[in-house]
Amino acid sequence: MFCSKCGTENNQDSRFCRNCGAPLTRIVVDAEQEQQIGQEQQAGQEQQVVQNQWSSQYQQTVQNQVQQQPVLNTQSSAQPKPQKSKKAQIIAIVTALVLVAGGGIGWKFYNDHQEQVEQDKQDKWDTYVEKVNDWLEEMETRKLNYLVSEDDEAQYQELCNAILEAIDLHKSTETIDKQKEEVESFMQSLEDSSVEQIDCKKAELEAIEIEFALDSDLEAIDTYKTNVQNYLDEKNYVEAWRVLEQWENTISLANSNFDSYNVTVRQYDLSDYPNMKMYVEVTDQDGNFVDNLGSNAFFVNEGRSLDEELNRTTLTSAAKLNQNEGISIGLVADVSGSMADFMGETQEAMIKFVDSMQFDKGDEMEITAFNEEAYICQSFTNDASQVTNSINSMVAGGETRLYDTLINEIARIQSCDNAKCVIGFTDGIDNLSVYTPEDVIDAAVSNHIPLFLIGIGSSCDSDTLQYIAESTGGIYQNIYDVESLSDIYNSIYTEQKNVYLLEYTVSEEDDFIAPCYTDIYVRNEDGNGGCLNSFSFEPMDYFRIMYNKFLVAGIDCQTKGERNLLDSGLIITTEDAYKNEKCIAHQSQAAINSGGVGSKDSSIFEVLVGYDVTNVVKEGDRYVVYGMSSYDISKERKISKANKAEKKYVEEYYGDVDKDTMFWFEENIVNYEKLTMIKDTDGKWKFYTREYEREDGGDAIYVNEVYQAVEE
Repeated sequence: MFCSKCGTENNQDSRFCRNCGAPLTRIVVDAEQEQQIGQEQQAGQEQQVVQNQWSSQYQQTVQNQVQQQPVLNTQSSAQPKPQKSKKAQIIAIVTALVLVAGGGIGWKFYNDHQEQVEQDKQDKWDTYVEKVNDWLEEMETRKLNYLVSEDDEAQYQELCNAILEAIDLHKSTETIDKQKEEVESFMQSLEDSSVEQIDCKKAELEAIEIEFALDSDLEAIDTYKTNVQNYLDEKNYVEAWRVLEQWENTISLANSNFDSYNVTVRQYDLSDYPNMKMYVEVTDQDGNFVDNLGSNAFFVNEGRSLDEELNRTTLTSAAKLNQNEGISIGLVADVSGSMADFMGETQEAMIKFVDSMQFDKGDEMEITAFNEEAYICQSFTNDASQVTNSINSMVAGGETRLYDTLINEIARIQSCDNAKCVIGFTDGIDNLSVYTPEDVIDAAVSNHIPLFLIGIGSSCDSDTLQYIAESTGGIYQNIYDVESLSDIYNSIYTEQKNVYLLEYTVSEEDDFIAPCYTDIYVRNEDGNGGCLNSFSFEPMDYFRIMYNKFLVAGIDCQTKGERNLLDSGLIITTEDAYKNEKCIAHQSQAAINSGGVGSKDSSIFEVLVGYDVTNVVKEGDRYVVYGMSSYDISKERKISKANKAEKKYVEEYYGDVDKDTMFWFEENIVNYEKLTMIKDTDGKWKFYTREYEREDGGDAIYVNEVYQAVEE
């Protein structure tokens, strides 16, 4: 056992300390107390070691001093030992004090050492706990990026709470580190599960067929794919999932109901083939025009066969006409004698209409008047003053020739590049036309030209006018007050501006034979939409449109001595083309030089009333176009200059007349011609040569008998 006073270890049976002589007490203790006593005894031993060191040093010092003292006479050992001197007593006392002081210093040193050891242990524990708390915060931050279910969250919290509890109980770091490993393993399982869920969802979305996606939808989906991958790389699985949900919503919207809107193609223009222009009307189920459809609201699939899937094409433009596109209007005005009483009011209404048009955005107008004849007051122009002047120059008189005039205007307006319509009004019944209402309808439908007709008063044939208008996609209205014309004009104009122009490039541009099929889709931001499936057109129409442009420009060139055809950009105008008699440039220049086909004693008025392309053949690097054109010709000439058919007609209806009597002869001429088209240096197809030649070898020019002769 150890002495409680000096800490010296003694035998188990000793009753007094062999060092200091203090009584020893045996105490019965439990294991924990015995461990504590042992620690204290060990501390006493360490203190004793220190004291012994000090004592040993002091004794050595005293011994050295004694050895240095002089030797005194001593008595024999038999004599009693003399008492110590006073000095020796003092030395002994000092020695004892030094020993006691040394023991106190050693004990203090030991206590300080023990306190430092305990503080180091506490600091090490605090540092470890702080790192564990930082690690728990890191796990919480990581978990925010994972896809965590309620069960996952509960299990995670249970694992983390176990660590916090171990810290509170001051369990060993080894125990806590094992619990951390369990959390790490669980977090890895959460990450693996998140990646798996995202990969499965992504594959599912990529497998969905998107039939009605707009261009903006496809662009958004491409962005979604990129963003998902970026978030996966960043291990931000929550954001990756959010992007997948946006992707899914886009697909859902793209495949939503397309029965909300009605989609109709009013017109199409192939004059700049392979660039295609389609004028599309979009209405809701109540027949109201759908406004505010942006360029991203439309998309088009196209192809050359319905047996194969149509391919997505890129729209180069999609905009409403009233935003930045023009419209061409052919205004057909009745100036027969019955209009004389309210001609002024009619002209005023027409001028107000002209003032409301958007000529600065490409609008253009042509004014054609008719009584017993049809004549062009002003050809297509965007100069409002010229149109106004032509309206003011109108004079009423004569009969009514409506149907022939409408057919003429349909043929002429086809050469315009804009959206187009014909507006006509009359107050009477047609009594002179060669063509019938069915002829008018056929011409309008084949050229995709809507007719808007206005009947004034009760004398007009309202039933026939309504039949013509509605059959061509237009509207008929009857009024009794000509002042209402202005409002009707504006309503028609507004309706025509409520269409959308879609432009795209047709695939396989040189293939004019196979028909084109188109699916047109439109969808608003709210998910409402509509579609037009399998709308078809013939690329061959390109030649019909080009032929029409050629004929209209050629009429002015030949009858008025103008440069319309040469300046139109429709024909090749190289130096060789001016020299070759078969080339159109040479023929047009000759007509200009001669001042037209008229002569000093006659004038001619030529109206295009029909045309068609009968065949197109590709020969090498050029196309051969066989065309047929029909004209109504009004010729002013003396009876002495008339041909046999004209003289015969005059004799039948007028008898003998003086040879210098002037007559207006009217006849119909049909031309069959062969034209070649080649690509010019600007890459566009243009006409090169023109010959009056029929494909089957028959007569190239057919002249009907004179059907009217009017004495001047």
